[in-house]
Amino acid sequence: MVHIGKSGLRVRSALTGGTCAMHTIRRDANERRFWRASSLLAVLAASVIVFLARDAIAQGTWTTGTDSPTARRGEAAAAVNGILYAVGGAPPGSTSSVATVEAYDPMTDTWTSKASMPVASQQLTAGVINGILYAAAGGGCCGAFNTLQAYDPTTDSWTLKPSMPTPRYGPAAGVVNDILYVAGGGSGFGTIFANLEAFDPTTNGWTTKAPMPTGRSHLGIGVVNGILYAIGGANLAGTALATVEAYDPATNTWSTGASMPTARLGLTVDVIDGVLYAIGGGNSSGSLTTVEAYNPATDSWTSMTSMPVARNFNSLASDPINGVLYVVGGKLPDTTSVLTVQIFTPVLFVKIDIKPGSDPNSINLGSVGVVPVAILSSATFDATQVDPESVTLAGGAVRLIGRGSKYACSKEDINGDGVADLVCHVETAQFMIEPGSTSAVLTGTTFGGQSIRGEDSIQIVQ
Repeated sequence: MVHIGKSGLRVRSALTGGTCAMHTIRRDANERRFWRASSLLAVLAASVIVFLARDAIAQGTWTTGTDSPTARRGEAAAAVNGILYAVGGAPPGSTSSVATVEAYDPMTDTWTSKASMPVASQQLTAGVINGILYAAAGGGCCGAFNTLQAYDPTTDSWTLKPSMPTPRYGPAAGVVNDILYVAGGGSGFGTIFANLEAFDPTTNGWTTKAPMPTGRSHLGIGVVNGILYAIGGANLAGTALATVEAYDPATNTWSTGASMPTARLGLTVDVIDGVLYAIGGGNSSGSLTTVEAYNPATDSWTSMTSMPVARNFNSLASDPINGVLYVVGGKLPDTTSVLTVQIFTPVLFVKIDIKPGSDPNSINLGSVGVVPVAILSSATFDATQVDPESVTLAGGAVRLIGRGSKYACSKEDINGDGVADLVCHVETAQFMIEPGSTSAVLTGTTFGGQSIRGEDSIQIVQ
């Protein structure tokens, strides 16, 4: 049997007779002396630190990278082989477009200049197919473009491709099965489009698809499991929308999803681990720092940690690299362009099972004891790598065993899939659950620093 303790080190225990494998983790000598000398102070301090850390963990964290060399807004961004490329845009206070291309390497936190675009453009969109970046549509000072420009990072060169059927500012793009889909946008002269057009690099041609139910410009698009999700944007009156519509290329049909909590236009949308993140943008309230996550599997939204700096509509761009989101460009409310690279490490949504084997999951708010919760492993997630010290369920921490050096967590295959899950026993006295609540949220981090979040239904009993 193995116990899980407070440090990040693991050693085997000589204990036997249990059916579950557990980990033992020893404190070092200095930590032991500290706890013996000032246990009460340590507990109080730890409570504050853990509360703050877990609050951030539950929603994701933001950091900053090296400023981009060129101030601009309305650019597009896409990642190719771990490098983020920012293309086009417009200088601060100008309606003229630029052809600037700059590449950000997250490994070195550095920027380099690349070959300029053949056609300068702003309020364009981009997608990547087989290592080629495609920059579509956009415009200049005097009208919308229907251009499609292809960039090959291996040769640092651009090629003009066949023009798309509809010239437009402010569309959004997504890639499904190596096809580039471009949706929405506007003419800049009183027309908003619902058009959806698809480019196939193998045929080098465009095809018109079923239009969006809701015409809009300056929307965001993300793709999950082959479905394209069009989120937010603005209608002809310039009103920010909360609309979510999903397109299935296999059937060429659209359906409606749960509306975004915060209506906005000019946002950027990206996908990590099957969850769409809607970031920034603006509405009648002004520029937004808002970040909201949409889970198509549950058709539900979750508020995340806000960006440190608001980025105004029609202006910012982003793309994920290795599970981390990089946001570039944009402008402040006073039209000052933002150079800062903002880096978002989101929470990983995982499956949990409160009171495994119980249905419903009854919680007595007046009880003083523990409630078991299983964090379930998957093909891409090893629940046994979750740090027990970081785990909370509805505000309650994992119970400590004995004199406080080991956590009441164990490895068990709860759902019978042949993969070990992590089962922890959480103190009910610490629960922050309101009467009438129907669900409880678990948060934590892995030993490698990845934030996790899970939710399961509960039934409050007296």
